[in-house]
Amino acid sequence: MADFSFLDAICGDDRDVIEEDHIQPNLTSSILNAVQAPHAVLDVPENAPPWVARDRLRLNCIRLLARQGVFSRALTNNLGKKPPRAHAAALVAHALLDAKARRTSGELERRMSSLVHDGAFDGGPCDLLHVLRPLAQKRSTPKRASTMIAVRCVGARRALVAAQGPSVGPEPTAMDLRFDFEVRYCGRTSVARGVTGAFLKRSLSLILTRELAELVKADPDSHGRVAKLCAVSAPIDKACRSRQPEAPSMAGRVIARRLQSLHRATAVLLRAYSPMLLEEVLQLDPDRVWREEEPRVARLLEAGDARSGVLYLVDERWLATWRAWAFWSPPKPGAGVPETKGGDPELPPSAPGPLSSSRLTSDGLKLGADYRAIGPSLYAYLVLCHGGGGARLPRARGAVDLYALPAEQAQCVAASIVAAFVSRRARLRRKPAPPPKPPPPP
Repeated sequence: MADFSFLDAICGDDRDVIEEDHIQPNLTSSILNAVQAPHAVLDVPENAPPWVARDRLRLNCIRLLARQGVFSRALTNNLGKKPPRAHAAALVAHALLDAKARRTSGELERRMSSLVHDGAFDGGPCDLLHVLRPLAQKRSTPKRASTMIAVRCVGARRALVAAQGPSVGPEPTAMDLRFDFEVRYCGRTSVARGVTGAFLKRSLSLILTRELAELVKADPDSHGRVAKLCAVSAPIDKACRSRQPEAPSMAGRVIARRLQSLHRATAVLLRAYSPMLLEEVLQLDPDRVWREEEPRVARLLEAGDARSGVLYLVDERWLATWRAWAFWSPPKPGAGVPETKGGDPELPPSAPGPLSSSRLTSDGLKLGADYRAIGPSLYAYLVLCHGGGGARLPRARGAVDLYALPAEQAQCVAASIVAAFVSRRARLRRKPAPPPKPPPPP
């Protein structure tokens, strides 16, 4: 069964309360530090490109995960828990840097309090990992998504659309709403434009009846609560009937919060995501983002494992498939299309699937040709995101051989060069120790 206190927090109650922007919730000191000095929080230069800030955000998450020991135990135990303040500060700092690059930082700073209240910076460092499987598909499907998402309505308007049902006149029309949703997913910002109210009703109804069917069997009570997030007909119809000019914007805020909460609820309850929600409603490509994130995360983890005395042996065939997927790029126009073994050469290959070392039981296998050695943090990350693992093959760094004596299991070292601001800020805020009390009189 789910943790209902947390489920209540993400699903809300029967009523959607829209807070006004001038109502200021309490902001923690970590978030205030991020607002005042986002470059110092993520330790990036003033004019750094967007991917540098994303790398720093990844490293910050990985460092916090290693500190919490998430790499060494089940992720499910950490989903839904209160995030560390350092992670919330890093999310705020990254959002500000991204907004500054797009010249919208002033608007973001004005709305910071309401964004914090709406849960735009909720979650934890494990949300960055692409561990969510797609709903209504085979569990072995090599697709994954991340929990890290924030949705905000940036545009809402009334529009006349073609009426559904039998024709009443020469050009039957009906009143509907069109929404523009700003989506921040894994450090990337995009806008889903022109999402109609009718499309939202139809899509969320299909998500509830098809993709969330397995939740009925697993947890009927939670299914009933999540069903409230898919019920968007009432706010849309109310805004269409209302004569108030701000009614569409208020409905958009309600729906944006529900879409964000729906994604997080499926992540917590099923460790899965809705392909229809991410790909069709929010117009994201989670597989492309995962493929772009993977090699950068791998480089960061390998750099952090440079001091580890233990390495893990991995099948070279699996690594070759992983490299072909992670480092794939579309062919340039006019260039010769390389020959591939099946499939469309202009489409990216599939993810490699679960990590397996079952082939490394034969004799005569050679290092480099049949297997390779990787660090413990990268090994743990690949197992979390791709599954598998099976029998681990740890070896000492000085004796990386399949037939050598196994070494003890290693702890994840992870990167240690990120989030130095945490300890620095802690030192600045630390109050001086009070003078020692004089000894009592004899």
